[in-house]
Parts: sequence; structure tokens; C-alpha cells
Amino acid sequence: MAVTDAPEAAPPDDPEIADEWLVLRRVPPDGYKAGDGRPNSSPTFDLDRTGRGTSVTIYQSEQDVENVLRGHEGYGLVSLPVKAWRDHGMTIARMPLDGDPNHCEIWKPRGTAVKRALAKKSVWVRYPVDFPDHLKGESVNDAFVQDAQAKA
Repeated sequence: MAVTDAPEAAPPDDPEIADEWLVLRRVPPDGYKAGDGRPNSSPTFDLDRTGRGTSVTIYQSEQDVENVLRGHEGYGLVSLPVKAWRDHGMTIARMPLDGDPNHCEIWKPRGTAVKRALAKKSVWVRYPVDFPDHLKGESVNDAFVQDAQAKA
């Protein structure tokens, strides 16, 4: 199976996951563009290399942020609404993990243009270690929490 191919048994879209809910995606320490600070579109928004869906976690509390980053010191974290993924024909399904009960996977192969669009729509929740100060926006954590609370 090619890296960009989804498995034949991709689960159906879960209609109980609302479009306006935010999902979290990990970004490696060097996973941003030096020019504008946006996350790199690849590998951040690729399908998992093992053929699984793209790993995300639904944001419901600060505990979800901690769950996603556990064991990934130095990583950053971005968020996007579920609708941003669905607008490109992708499906999302719950796939809870030990220590990450809100874990989901997002399915459908995607090209460079779609990955770039997702990167542009993403918002930093936590910056990676050594992220340059001049690329940081204003109080990204506060803006994220306020947005998530408004949509809850």
C-alpha cells in the first residue's frame, strides 16, 4: 500500500462529531515554515505512514492538550475545526487510545493543495520548542481556549 493510500476498511464518518468541534494535531519541533511560522503541510497533514488515518484528538479540555503531547517533548500543537477537514471530503471516526480517550483518525488521501489549505487554516495551540519569538502571534493559548469554550 502506498503511503498516501487509505486502507480499504476506512471507517465511515461519525455524524456525532460536530463540524465546529476543534481537533488537535501534533507538530514536530522543526515542523514549521521559517518564513511565516505556519506548520509545514507535510508531514503534519499527511495520512499516517502505516496506512492509518491522520491522528487527531478532539479538544474538550486542557487534559486533551496534555494527552496529545505526552511523550512528545518539544512538539507543538495546532488546532482546526472538524469542518476544515470535511470540506475536503475527509471523514473522521473516534479511535480512543489508552491515555487519549478523545483520539480520532481522519481518512482520505490528500494532495499538496489540500494539505496547504489545512495548514493555512490551522491555529497554533502550543508552539514547538525553540519556535522563534518573531513568528509568534499574540497569546495563542488564550485565543484557543476562548474559541473552544465559545463553541462548546
